[in-house]
Amino acid sequence: MPSLYNLLDTKARLWWYNIELRGRGNVDEARKRERASIRQSIRVLRQALANGGYCQVGRGGWVLYYTERLWLEHCGGINAEMVQACIKVGVPVINTLTISDRDISETIGLSMIHLGKCGNPPYNSMSYAPLAYVLPLYRALGATIYNWGL
Repeated sequence: MPSLYNLLDTKARLWWYNIELRGRGNVDEARKRERASIRQSIRVLRQALANGGYCQVGRGGWVLYYTERLWLEHCGGINAEMVQACIKVGVPVINTLTISDRDISETIGLSMIHLGKCGNPPYNSMSYAPLAYVLPLYRALGATIYNWGL
């Protein structure tokens, strides 16, 4: 598995503007922007770890919730560089791609995950619940969970 730096460097190099800068021969400017992107990605990963954030991978792409009100989202699956970086540093990752097509509709009935304070149980589909409450429910439906064990 590639190192964290290699994952984030690959992510930064694949950005269209950096590719264009390199194509024009402006390698120094592209490298400067890539380093800034790597630093920003590390800040996001640190915030996710500090705030109990998580990443969810689904049929429409992935979303990394790293504070109570901030998230990143992008198309791509479990092999996306940022998702792999989350797995590498220890951020919980919920891969719902492993839930069968027959059972995927049941995820709508699960509580929404909230990083801040949540109300008291019972939780339902219209309420916020802590990550520790919702993860076993995803696992029971067939989701693969990384960096969280029961």
